[in-house]
Amino acid sequence: MVNFKQLSLDTEIPIGLLKDQYDFIFKNDATAKLRLYSPCTINNGILTINSISNQLLPIVEEWKDLDIFIPASGSATRLFKFEDNKKILNDNIQQLPFFEKDNDNVEFLINKYKHKPKALIPFHKFGDYLVTPMEEIIEFYSRICPHSNIHFTIQDEHKDLITSKLNQSGFLKSKKINFEDKVIFSFQRKELNSVCFVNSETPLKYNNRYYSHPSGHGALIDNLSHIKGKYAYIHNIDNISPKTQDLRVKNIDQMYKMLLFIDKNIKNLLRTLEKNNFQEAVESSFYKDFLIKYFSHLVHIDNKPVNKELLFKNLNKPIRVCGVIRDSGAKGGKPLWVNDDKSMLSLQIVEESQVNLDDSRMRDIWYDSNYFNPVEIIISTEDYLGNKFNFNNHINKDLGMVVEKTIFNKKVLFFEKPGLWNGSMHDWITIFVEINEKSFAPVKNICDLFLPIHQP
Repeated sequence: MVNFKQLSLDTEIPIGLLKDQYDFIFKNDATAKLRLYSPCTINNGILTINSISNQLLPIVEEWKDLDIFIPASGSATRLFKFEDNKKILNDNIQQLPFFEKDNDNVEFLINKYKHKPKALIPFHKFGDYLVTPMEEIIEFYSRICPHSNIHFTIQDEHKDLITSKLNQSGFLKSKKINFEDKVIFSFQRKELNSVCFVNSETPLKYNNRYYSHPSGHGALIDNLSHIKGKYAYIHNIDNISPKTQDLRVKNIDQMYKMLLFIDKNIKNLLRTLEKNNFQEAVESSFYKDFLIKYFSHLVHIDNKPVNKELLFKNLNKPIRVCGVIRDSGAKGGKPLWVNDDKSMLSLQIVEESQVNLDDSRMRDIWYDSNYFNPVEIIISTEDYLGNKFNFNNHINKDLGMVVEKTIFNKKVLFFEKPGLWNGSMHDWITIFVEINEKSFAPVKNICDLFLPIHQP
């Protein structure tokens, strides 16, 4: 039998959460899969800026109450997994920004950088400065939205290394930027980790203590809930390039205006409903000309208007505007219509692991999708009363996963939380908008730095 009390003492994970993890791993028949309804297409789940440009014209506000949220806790290990790319690296090594003439050996460079956080790998060169994505992001947002906080999630064991690098950054000093005025660091809480099980009776131990493992980036929903601004803009640490900066500014501006328009109008509807003015709400131009036209799943069931209580419930949720691009074969989530129950549809970012590809209908819907999630997301953090949403109330906990991995030379199973922008935001109001695909410049493998978008 598993000693949950000792397990909790060693790992700092509450007993109740430990038992939930155990049940999910050993008592579930299978990981839950989503019931796909159809791919999202333009004007059927995906908006274009042009389609609602008239509604956005009156919005002239600058980017107020907008914080930046960057998950940056990943290590560089995956950057240096080459497989068939070793020859590409050898042939192009001089194009790397951190190439050293005196040490041009591939193995030397790999060993120098592979154990560092991805945020501290120099991606570009600005003049004489080798610049990491973290420095580049701090400079970029300090310039375009100087009143915003920049929130990085990092591993606690990397904090000293990261702060030392930023303190010594000649690039930031040349821009007269004191990162401490702008940057907030947070860590994935240890009590949100997962215990690793060798089998149903044996949790993994390390140094005579039970060991816990990070439970996936879905745990960062807790960090996101501590954002101070009314709105937050999210993107990945590795999606940055000097050549895409103007496109990102355009993305933020368009998505911010769209979120502001939708957020303000939904909050007005909720206040109207709270006053029992249901008829006034459904006769409003926003309800008739926008919600029914583009988001009828929030207000209609079987083509019939929902009642006041259900309308209030459907609208009183966090809102996110997610940029999507044409799918060019990149690995990641897709924007899809999903059946949440017999009557209700929802818009979701769906990962391949959430789809039963053995079901021919689900497989066809998945492969018929022509759009991709590049992780350009802007969110609201407050409800119609000005209170912070409790994001934990909007997680679909069934969409966690059981992960098999080798740790300390032992094969183990552990629970991984629903993904940050997948199951952890499942019960949000989701708006997909097409953005310029040229703004997407991820560095998933170090050889991506040889692409023209990352070269001088």
